[in-house]
Amino acid sequence: MKKKILKFTFFIIVIVIITLGTTALYEFSSMRKIIISNSLKAGEEVENFSETAMKEEITSRLYATALGCAYTANAKLESLAGSVRVVADSATDIYNNPKEYGRTHVGKLTPNMIGKRGAQFVYAEGIDPDSPKVQEELSMIGNLKGNLAALYTQFPELAADYIGTKSGIMLLSGPILSERWDKDGNYNYLDPRERPWYKGAVKNNGTYFSGVTTDYDTGESTIMCSYPIYKDGDIVAVAGAGIYLEDIKRFMRNAKIVDTGAACIIDNEGSVIFSTNETGELELQKNILSYENENTALKEIVAKCNSGETDVESLTIDDEKCYAAFSPVSIVNWTFISIIPEKLVTEPTTELLSSLDLNREKETITVDYIIKRSIFVTFFILITVTLFAGFLANKLVDNITGPIRILTNKVERIGGDNLDFTWELESNDETEALALTFGSMTRRLKQYIIDNALMTAEKERITAELNVARDIQAAMLPNVFPPFPDRKDFDIYAQMHPAKEVGGDLYDFFLIDDDHLALTVADVSGKGVPASLFMMTTKTHLKNRILHGSKSPSEILYDVNNLLCEGNDMNLFVTVWLGIVTLSTGHVIASNAGHEYPVIMDSNGVFSLLKDRHGLPLAAVEDNVYGEYEFNLERNGGFFIYSDGVPEATDSSDELYGTDRMITALNSDSDNEPKKVIQRVENDVRFFYGDAPQFDDMTMMCFKWRG
Repeated sequence: MKKKILKFTFFIIVIVIITLGTTALYEFSSMRKIIISNSLKAGEEVENFSETAMKEEITSRLYATALGCAYTANAKLESLAGSVRVVADSATDIYNNPKEYGRTHVGKLTPNMIGKRGAQFVYAEGIDPDSPKVQEELSMIGNLKGNLAALYTQFPELAADYIGTKSGIMLLSGPILSERWDKDGNYNYLDPRERPWYKGAVKNNGTYFSGVTTDYDTGESTIMCSYPIYKDGDIVAVAGAGIYLEDIKRFMRNAKIVDTGAACIIDNEGSVIFSTNETGELELQKNILSYENENTALKEIVAKCNSGETDVESLTIDDEKCYAAFSPVSIVNWTFISIIPEKLVTEPTTELLSSLDLNREKETITVDYIIKRSIFVTFFILITVTLFAGFLANKLVDNITGPIRILTNKVERIGGDNLDFTWELESNDETEALALTFGSMTRRLKQYIIDNALMTAEKERITAELNVARDIQAAMLPNVFPPFPDRKDFDIYAQMHPAKEVGGDLYDFFLIDDDHLALTVADVSGKGVPASLFMMTTKTHLKNRILHGSKSPSEILYDVNNLLCEGNDMNLFVTVWLGIVTLSTGHVIASNAGHEYPVIMDSNGVFSLLKDRHGLPLAAVEDNVYGEYEFNLERNGGFFIYSDGVPEATDSSDELYGTDRMITALNSDSDNEPKKVIQRVENDVRFFYGDAPQFDDMTMMCFKWRG
């Protein structure tokens, strides 16, 4: 009986051990397969998510770059066209009302004038420069010498600006070049009627932009813009200007968001006129639309851009897959393209997957070790417990295999977008250690995805916004000082420091004619890219309205306010101070649209606040009427205009800098030269707020009238 009981007990022990051992082996094996399978699935999900996120981030930056660069080029050329139109309209008025204008002498050129800058009388072969008829027409259009000089000063990149007549004479403003004479000192004739800018304006009967061409005198690459001059409805002359392309080439080089990217401009005939690539499909002078070019995708991009589309597409350039963002430069029917290799999207994902594979191998080794140890412990517990009490076998099985089944079920639910794993059961054994290890693995996996997305977004944001947007905005504001080196009767200095990568403040100044100077400082509500674009629009409207003849600041603000109200879906508004100075007398007419009070400087260099009458900001209410006021500057006096970012600068304890501190800083030194004045205030503001972040854009402009 004892033997039977022992045999039965032994048999039970063997059966129990075999049964539970087999069950445990099966559960551990299943769990291992599920862990490895889910790890592989998670890797695939990471690959898909990372590549998609990278693609979306890079293409969005690429799109913003193409749109911003095309907008900048279009705005610059539109501004040039508007200025040329102003000169042409003035000449049309002279031709139709000659008795209302005096006569201005324009002398002949001589070789000893080479290197000087001024008005030049140029004529075609066969023209008698001394004939009364020629001299009468020349002295009549000579009234526009100041207009041409102002246009040349407005655009530093101009080659020259000019008026060519149907009679074959030409009034030109710009540097006097040695090319006007041959090596023997004989005058080189120039027939304006044969120049492409003259023929193009006559053919279009309106604004004409040439393609990229070679300057007649210097041989450098230029684009020419022209507009007809009329008398009694007939074209009698053409006003034009040639602009060097170095400025466009410069921001083209900055349009690449990565070093391995590319950027190019294609003209309306399909020729590559600008490119960062020296060879290949995008090299200069390559005709994209030619029959020999087999890259249909590139041709389709040009066609879409010609129809006004802006988008991002994938294509192959020089046997390399790329993403290309394109946008039209509508005024000249050009196509701007910014390109980035596709491999820059996939490389970070490949590196992440390699890291995940390495971690998966380590996790597999850990899982195998824990499973082996768990099997040993399980069998030991089974044998020990079975020897003491057979009836505890079932409970022991549940205690051992229960947590494993729970872990297996939780692991099976892991997959796809669900990477959340929690373990509440405190079993205090290898199963809990395995669960905690797996939980740690899923948390690290989720963190890998988050870190990769954040790293990609931050890197591309910095690259695109800092290297492109800041340069684009800076190029739109006057940044060459002194701006009028040949004028000794006044001086100007201005600067703008944005709080973010791009800002909403602006300043501008330009000569309306030889005796009138327009100055303006404005502050757009908000910050960042929307405020920057609204700032560019405001600057363009103000300048175009001022140059079209009105010298009333209140009328100018009224018109520009209505223009900005149109389509202002983002409800932005802009405060503006606008003043027009009569340089011969120091008389100032100004208008204030909700901007900060101006600070007036007397002849002794003492600054004081002028509390002028404010109007509503521009773009706030349509048809709003603005008041204006006048004051006279003392000789060696002037004024200081600023945005609210100066008095509202705050230190680490949120204390405002304030207008009183600003006036104290202005009067802290007797040196009242504009640049020194602005540097003095800037240093004082920066010392005040110390390590505190800059809260708002800071813009300052100082004008001094010497009389």
